Amino acid sequence: MTAVLTRRAHLALAIQHMPEPIRAADLAAANAAAGFGAARNTGRLDARALVRAGLLAPLPGPGNRTYTRTTTEATAS
Repeated sequence: MTAVLTRRAHLALAIQHMPEPIRAADLAAANAAAGFGAARNTGRLDARALVRAGLLAPLPGPGNRTYTRTTTEATAS
């Protein structure tokens, strides 16, 4: 049986290999590379969902929309 990853599950794995800081555009590019949609707004929504899940943390600053990982590869598995 083949395992099928959802878009956000794919991103949860992909952010472990992304250089920081992570932007919504980076998430959209990862979506596109995996065959999901590449809309920047989807990247923003995914970033918010990953923050709620505790996988990303927003960097401080007014109007800043960049994120850092809260997990390492070892704990993401």
